[in-house]
Amino acid sequence: RGTGGAAGIMRVVALLALAAAWVHAQALRPAGASRGARPRPLAASPGDFGQIISAAASELSSSAASVSDASLSSLVSLLAESRRIFTYGVGREGLMLRALTMRLAHLGLSAHPVGDMTTPAIGRDDVLLVSAGPGSFSTVEALVGVAKAAGARTACVTAAADGAVPAMCDSVLLIPARTMNDGDGDPQRLGDDGCATPPGVLPMGSVFEGAQFLVFEAVVYALRHRLGVSTAAMRERHTNLE
Repeated sequence: RGTGGAAGIMRVVALLALAAAWVHAQALRPAGASRGARPRPLAASPGDFGQIISAAASELSSSAASVSDASLSSLVSLLAESRRIFTYGVGREGLMLRALTMRLAHLGLSAHPVGDMTTPAIGRDDVLLVSAGPGSFSTVEALVGVAKAAGARTACVTAAADGAVPAMCDSVLLIPARTMNDGDGDPQRLGDDGCATPPGVLPMGSVFEGAQFLVFEAVVYALRHRLGVSTAAMRERHTNLE
C-alpha cells in the first residue's frame, strides 16, 4: 500500500504540474489569438543579455550532457593509446578541433591539425579525429579515406550517427544537437523580421559547435588524470612566443 500511495501522490503532483503549465501558457497567449493558433515560442529579450547567456548555456549543457560515458571513454582510450593524433574539421567545427589539439599538445601528446605546415604524414598507430556534425562533408570524407589507406585509425564527432563519415570511421562520438542541415526552426513561426524562429537562442549549428567545446574539455580532463599530467606541467608546455 505504501508504494501504491506514493504512486498516487506522484500522479496527483504530475496532474497539478500539467494544470499549472496550461494556466501559464494561457496567460502568455497573445490577446485575440484563436485557441487553434500555434503559439510563438518564448524567446529571450534582445536587450537582456543575462537571459540570452543563460538560455544559451542551458542549450549547450543539455546537449553535451547527453553524450554517453561509454563513447567518451572509448575516445579517451583511443587518443591516449595512439602514437600521434591528427585533427580536422571545417568551419567552426574545425575551430573547436583546433582548440582541442592545442590542449592535447599541452598534455604532452603528439597532436597535429591537418593543413598546418609542419603536420607530418599519417600512418599506422596514428589516429585521425574528424568532425562532421551533419554527418558528411566532402573534404572530411576524402581525408578519412586517406588516413584509412595509410593504416591509421579514424574517429568522428557528429550529430548524425548514420551519416557517411561516421559509417567510415572506427569510432564515433555522438553529440545530440541541431546542426546546419537541420534548419533554424519552424517556417510557420516567423519572427518580427520575417525569418523562421529557431527552437532556442542559438542559430544554425551553434549548439553542436558549442557542445563540442564542453565535450572536448571533458576529454582533456579525463586524459589529464589518465596520463597523470598536472596543470602546472600543461602550463609549462604553453607557448611563450606571444
